[in-house]
Amino acid sequence: MAGGGVTVPAATTPDFGVDSLVHQKLEETSASLAAALQAVEDKILRQEDSVDEQKTTVSILDDIGSMFDDLADQLDAMLE
Repeated sequence: MAGGGVTVPAATTPDFGVDSLVHQKLEETSASLAAALQAVEDKILRQEDSVDEQKTTVSILDDIGSMFDDLADQLDAMLE
């Protein structure tokens, strides 16, 4: 019986160690996933800002092109 009594605590102790190790690994994985998610969110925000800037630049260039077209039309009308 003494051997059985010693075996049970010995088996229970490694279980606590395994549970602790599993819990630690879960926490590390959770922290790693949170960091990866934050990095992806930051990258998406930077890309959205970049796209907005590109759209703004294109819009400005379109406006300038329209102004030149209007000016050319006015000059043609003045020359006629």
